[in-house]
Amino acid sequence: MMNMKKIIATKIICSAVGVAFSINAFAFTPEARGNDPHMSVSGKTISMAVKALGHKAKRYKDASGNPHFVVTDKIGNAKDVAIFTGDCGSAGCEDVIFYANMGKKKLSQKAMNQWNHISAKLRSKVAVSSNGEVTLSMPVSFLSDGDVEKLGLAAGMFFAEINMLSATIDSKK
Repeated sequence: MMNMKKIIATKIICSAVGVAFSINAFAFTPEARGNDPHMSVSGKTISMAVKALGHKAKRYKDASGNPHFVVTDKIGNAKDVAIFTGDCGSAGCEDVIFYANMGKKKLSQKAMNQWNHISAKLRSKVAVSSNGEVTLSMPVSFLSDGDVEKLGLAAGMFFAEINMLSATIDSKK
């Protein structure tokens, strides 16, 4: 009897999940990306979030016309700090990608694994490019223009993690 209840409960849950996915399927089509104001953030909001943290960023457009920003203040030992956007449409962009180039540094595989491991509880991911540059990135998705504080919090956490990575790299010298 107990197994039958589990089977029925599982079928009900699976049916509900299927309905939820089919209702929201349009939200994930290429035509819908960046067109829902509840899941897209404008370049203006990104600028406001960075400014609220006391930093300055210069706005540019990529080849597709999507906004991206270069932070002009020095953050930690980062060579460059940028904020890229993706899945943009009429309402804004669904994806915001924070990025820092730390320059050519020595960072061991062990240190990278410790940083990227889920137990480190860091939001960003570190990588080393083929030319030896250490990079840090953190994506944020589905915020809206009403989420300027949340976007500011995410930016602040990323900037703090740049400082943490700077200290990690400096301690390995």
